[in-house]
Amino acid sequence: RFSKDLYSVDLEISDNMDFAIFAGLTVLLSIGIIIVVTPWFGIAVIPIMYIYLRVLNYFREVARETKRIESISRSPVFAHFSETLGGISTIQAYSETKRFIQEFELKVDTNTRATYNSRSADRWLS
Repeated sequence: RFSKDLYSVDLEISDNMDFAIFAGLTVLLSIGIIIVVTPWFGIAVIPIMYIYLRVLNYFREVARETKRIESISRSPVFAHFSETLGGISTIQAYSETKRFIQEFELKVDTNTRATYNSRSADRWLS
């Protein structure tokens, strides 16, 4: 198992590095061609890059926080589901099915809101 994991990491790293180099060179070449064709764009690139980097750094903080909130809200959903499966006969014996369904739906709704915010933040900058 360990050797298989290392093998997959080796494959993924090389693919990701190839993509990163290709994307980086494509962006640099595109900006270079635009500056050669339109020299005034070279002056505008500096503030545009500054604004982009500021937004990117803000996005990183937001993305990290939303992923943390999502993982925190996911744990009660799984815990409640597991506890419900373990005590299903007792829940049915005391006719508490509706209460458990309502509690579960509340936890799922909370997790769904956190997941939606996390996905929205992921799509925001991309």
